[in-house]
Amino acid sequence: GFVRYVVIREGKRTDERMVMVVTSGDAHDAAIWPELVRRLKSSCTTLYHGVNPTITDISIPADLKLLMGPEFLTEKINGFTYKIFPSSFFQTNSDGAELLQQRVRAQVHGTRVLDLYCGLGFFTIDLAARGKKVFGVELDAAAIELARENARANNVATEFAAASMEEWVKGDGPDVIKNFKPDSIVVD
Repeated sequence: GFVRYVVIREGKRTDERMVMVVTSGDAHDAAIWPELVRRLKSSCTTLYHGVNPTITDISIPADLKLLMGPEFLTEKINGFTYKIFPSSFFQTNSDGAELLQQRVRAQVHGTRVLDLYCGLGFFTIDLAARGKKVFGVELDAAAIELARENARANNVATEFAAASMEEWVKGDGPDVIKNFKPDSIVVD
């Protein structure tokens, strides 16, 4: 059909709600979008229309258009604010996310930490704010830009690189990662 998915994300600690309607690439009457905004504006802070023209079981759109509200959803975890893009990976349970950060923090030893598959900086920011020298690595360049933005917003100094960890493990990654000698490695 035309509507493939409706993805709802909620900032439990910010009272923000992002709705993304993912449709096929089929032709449609463009007048539906202002009507959808009118109907949903009291129920969400952000509304997106995403298009996934392929027949797949994936709610990540190939094309994304902001219909209403701010570009990002924000959530607060353990005192840090994270901006989340519609297709960003982020823990879905905020209470569980706090516990997860605390558990990982308790398992990290030494001062130098490599955070693999760091996404938007969830563990990187928490650990760096607590005195660790953390290097976050993620293949998705857009996620790395968001991680840098999240680190700046939380006044946390850390480093990030958009790189393939598989290449790094084989010795083909960026020199900056090769030269980082971690005491602990976080793999999420």
